[in-house]
Amino acid sequence: MEKILRIEKMESRFENHISMGNHVYIEQISNIKEKIASITFAGMVFLFFVLSASIVIDFLNFGILLIVILGCLLLLLYRTIMYDIIIPDKLIQIYKKAYYVYGFILIEPSLTERNSAQYYIDEVFLRKEGADDFVLSLMSGVLLEKRVCFKCKTDMDYLHYHRNNVSKTTTLQLEKIWKSHHVQIFCCGCYKKTIRKEKLEKLIKKRK
Repeated sequence: MEKILRIEKMESRFENHISMGNHVYIEQISNIKEKIASITFAGMVFLFFVLSASIVIDFLNFGILLIVILGCLLLLLYRTIMYDIIIPDKLIQIYKKAYYVYGFILIEPSLTERNSAQYYIDEVFLRKEGADDFVLSLMSGVLLEKRVCFKCKTDMDYLHYHRNNVSKTTTLQLEKIWKSHHVQIFCCGCYKKTIRKEKLEKLIKKRK
């Protein structure tokens, strides 16, 4: 297994927060952008239906038109604030504080496997300890452990699993869970379905 991994401060690796944001996947920023897109889309659909209903029912007047215009202006204001103020501010904070772990790990095929596997590492940590623990975890050979979703049996990726859970669970604990085949692991889709089912069952029990 060949490993080439590096840890650097963001401000040492990149010229500024803009170049950092253009080259590095930052989940926090990506989630904000997804929420902006969802809210904007929902708002535009709502405004479209309001305008369409007013035309169909034939009661389009200045008040309805004013509401549509005001709604569009609020959506534009929301997007502007998020993209011009909130996101740049978070990028600057990450640029000044975060550590960047990057490189690749090449796993040569064994006697029972034909193809080699290459994992590209591209992770961001706000603490040096988190970056160090992540590198140590990768060096331990955790990527050699193959896991599948307990429910749907699809192959799971440790890097994706770590990225989705490291904010709530330490890297050391995640590594132990991944390596323990006595622990059931769900993929994101099955986990969300299981949580929704449990919430629905609790709600039904309360109503009874």
